[in-house]
Amino acid sequence: MIAPDSRSLMPLILNYPNKFPNVPIVHHGIKRASHAIRSGKWKLIDSPIPQLFNLQTDLEEKNDIYQKHQPLVHNLKRKLDEIVKNVENREKLTDFGRLKIC
Repeated sequence: MIAPDSRSLMPLILNYPNKFPNVPIVHHGIKRASHAIRSGKWKLIDSPIPQLFNLQTDLEEKNDIYQKHQPLVHNLKRKLDEIVKNVENREKLTDFGRLKIC
C-alpha cells in the first residue's frame, strides 16, 4: 500500500524528470504539532514554536526566518493543513473499512 501523500519515483528512475510532479513534501510527526512541509527551498516546521528555513542558503537549519516571511508562512501552513487533513480523513475511512486501497 502506498501512503496517500506519496508519489511514484518512476519518472526519475526512467529519466523523465519533467514528468515528476513538483509538489510539497510533508514530514509526518507522531502528533499534529510535529509536522513539517518542504516546498522548493523552503521548510516550515509546524510546532508549538514554528520555524521557517531557506534550505538553499541554510541547509543546517540554523537561521529561523519565520517572522520575516509571514505571507509565505501562511501559504505553506495552509498547504500543510490541507494535506494533513486529507491524509487523516483517508486513514479514518480506511480504518473503518469504507475505503479499500490496493
